[in-house]
Amino acid sequence: HVRLVGQMEDFLTRRGHERLVGGDDGLAALQRRMSEDPVSVTFTTILSGNPRARMLLTSGRAGLPRYMPYGRVLTFMLAGRASSQARSADVATAETLRTFYEREAPRRQLFPVFGERMHPSLSPSDFFVLKRGGEVVGAAAVWNHRAFRRIVVDGYGRTGFLRGAANLWAHATGRPPLPPQGAELACSYLAYALVKGDDPQLFAELVREASARTCGRALVFSLHDGDPLVDTARHMAAWRYESEFMIVTYGADPNGFTGVPYIEAGAL
Repeated sequence: HVRLVGQMEDFLTRRGHERLVGGDDGLAALQRRMSEDPVSVTFTTILSGNPRARMLLTSGRAGLPRYMPYGRVLTFMLAGRASSQARSADVATAETLRTFYEREAPRRQLFPVFGERMHPSLSPSDFFVLKRGGEVVGAAAVWNHRAFRRIVVDGYGRTGFLRGAANLWAHATGRPPLPPQGAELACSYLAYALVKGDDPQLFAELVREASARTCGRALVFSLHDGDPLVDTARHMAAWRYESEFMIVTYGADPNGFTGVPYIEAGAL
């Protein structure tokens, strides 16, 4: 079970990416950090349909680390429900959560250790649990980034004229609407999400419960394409996009990295 210390952001999706990648400062800082604070694995994601970024990253140019593909990541965005809707989950205590995660988390590589180096905007009060016969069978948090980070729609490019039609279809199918250019993409993230035995029905209930806690904001979560719950998510009414999951290294291949990675969408 690989310890998660941090996740690399896909810096090529940000403005000024050519300066960062072409220069020495950003990559030198990354290499220095990886050597000074070695971890079991470092990884990044690259949006599918972004061949220029992938070609540049994997070109083997001097100063670049090696990027090794390890499957794909599917990210889903579901419509949030009104907070007044009935909830079936229970408030979680820190000890209850810790016990549950210690039991279920070993099935996922990179699952964050509960209570260890959590983001300041995330606290145990954001978590909830599902119970069956008094036993905790699922747990997650709804993580709202709005206090420190917002996503604003810069534009839709050549497909902008299709937004109206897309929103009519979204309304008919229960998906969240696409906001206009310049508006915030109001969303919260499903975090620390696990269910007992990877039960698909429990996972669907966990997602429904989380969507009722978003206060109407969209709910976003990611799954690796090797995750046994990905087929359940594919049947949900959601917008989705794919990214490539890549392990990053300046040295030898990571040792012992196998199994299904857990993707914390809110940390990307």
